[in-house]
Amino acid sequence: MSILTEHLPLLRSFLRTDFRKCILLCAAGFLAAALAGYFIGVTSPETVESIINLFLETAEQSGVFEDDGTISTFALLSNNWTAMLISVAYGLVPFAFLPVSSLITNGFILGISGAMYRLYEQKLSLWLAALLPHGIFEIPALVLSIACGVYLCLNMNRR
Repeated sequence: MSILTEHLPLLRSFLRTDFRKCILLCAAGFLAAALAGYFIGVTSPETVESIINLFLETAEQSGVFEDDGTISTFALLSNNWTAMLISVAYGLVPFAFLPVSSLITNGFILGISGAMYRLYEQKLSLWLAALLPHGIFEIPALVLSIACGVYLCLNMNRR
């Protein structure tokens, strides 16, 4: 019996436990944070400017941008892996639910970026097209890693 056929039923049963609820709650929380960021950004344009500038400064300091202004794929991948591992590691701190802060922050910034497109009178389809590459891999991976951190924190609290 191969390792895959041996562990696939275990994975299925794990995903049918509380972890599935954790994933769904984290996805709903991410969506709620994105909507909150969007509505706050639309009603307060100066907030959009300051948050986007702060985000760009942070991205420049993280080494994601090359000298010519392009994005380094390796640096971006490394930055995303680090953020996801930290989100899971936050789950080791009982009672605090620190991974939720990462969830809210990322969702809020996503909503703010949508508000920026609206404030600059760009089409929503353009924002969705810019979001699509991230929406396929990065956002689900982020939500899953945060769900792992929340699930870990829940189990740490039970102990």
